[in-house]
Amino acid sequence: LQVRLLNGDLLEERAEDVSALRAAVASKLAVKPYMLSLISGDLEISDTMPIGDVEQLGEILALRVQRAPKWYPKGRYLHDGRDVLRISGTRETNGNVSCTVEYLDGDYEQVEAAEGDGVPILRRAFQDWRWKDGSFGRWILAFPSESPVSAQGWQ
Repeated sequence: LQVRLLNGDLLEERAEDVSALRAAVASKLAVKPYMLSLISGDLEISDTMPIGDVEQLGEILALRVQRAPKWYPKGRYLHDGRDVLRISGTRETNGNVSCTVEYLDGDYEQVEAAEGDGVPILRRAFQDWRWKDGSFGRWILAFPSESPVSAQGWQ
């Protein structure tokens, strides 16, 4: 299957179904599959469409879209007016913390704090938002309680 990117590049992909095609293209674009829309003409290609039908459509256009996972409650977990999808990071041996805040729009923000200061967005996620704590050892992971997957199965 030929998939055209907005920059004009053409990808040649083979997949057993549309979900696998979306995942392969998303991986090459470094985005989550739910942030990618596949279009042919005026048709948005859904994951339930048989791959044989998709092969008959010809060229497919891949568009990055701002789309939340189905379980995500848009507008509930806002930081600086933007939806927060998850927070991950590390706690260094000296006590300093370095975190990456991942926003629903695909952007990231690096946040650091010295020993004892804590990271306000991380504190807010656990205390105010009641997020799940998938942290272990020196690794930090916080994600919404609505998430249907465990920390190890994050999509």
